[in-house]
Amino acid sequence: MGSFGEKLRREREMRGVTLDEIAAATKIGTRSLKALEDENFAILPGGIFNKGFVRAYARFLGLNEDEAVADYQTAANEQPVSVKQIAAQSAIAKANRLAAQQRDESNALGGFVRAGVFLLVAAALAYGGYRLYHRGFFKALKRPSLHRQLKQQAAAIPNTPVSAQAPAQQETQAPAPAAATAVSSTAVPAEFTVGIKATATSWLSVTTDGKRSFQRTLQANEQQDVTAKSEVKIVLGNPNGTELSLNGRPLLLSGDLTRPRTVTVGAGGLVVQ
Repeated sequence: MGSFGEKLRREREMRGVTLDEIAAATKIGTRSLKALEDENFAILPGGIFNKGFVRAYARFLGLNEDEAVADYQTAANEQPVSVKQIAAQSAIAKANRLAAQQRDESNALGGFVRAGVFLLVAAALAYGGYRLYHRGFFKALKRPSLHRQLKQQAAAIPNTPVSAQAPAQQETQAPAPAAATAVSSTAVPAEFTVGIKATATSWLSVTTDGKRSFQRTLQANEQQDVTAKSEVKIVLGNPNGTELSLNGRPLLLSGDLTRPRTVTVGAGGLVVQ
């Protein structure tokens, strides 16, 4: 095994990360990842796929992707390409992906705008109908009621029983407005926030509620906050250079802080150290 595979394995083991964790995050089979470390390139698909595997592996560990691809090409005896050329090719590919993403976002924004206009028009029509309905209703209330007309007629005709006016009163009562239906509120599940602050350069990998969130390298005085409902699992490359907090309260790490380690934080504090 040459320096390329040895470097990948050494960087991975320094961070306390297993091949299974990288496979789960990158969707690359463990067999292919081990082939990279063993420099057994014959069992890999070849070509651009191999370079993609190398980039994903390096990205997970926080390594320079372009340098990793250049090291791979040297180890695989491919036509040597400088790191600058690889970086330029990567920049072009990223620019193309960004342009495609912006087109998609623009199309999505246009769809939202059209939907918003439609909703505004529908709301205006509904409000106009509501106002017209209530205007007609209140005008009807201002007209002389049938009950009042009957009373006037009864006053004009002597000995008219008052009881004869009761049905008219019942018939002319305005219908009571329908009771508003109460909408039950849905309880919002409790969440908590874990703060990760680097006091020195520190690599970390974070899994939130069983799903891989991100992996990156924090520089000194840089902080990353993570919100979860059940637990946050953190792989710390430099525990001695990292501070943790739960909802703003510091969490104290114990034990050996000179080697990479994995900690789990729940809503009540540290679960595993």
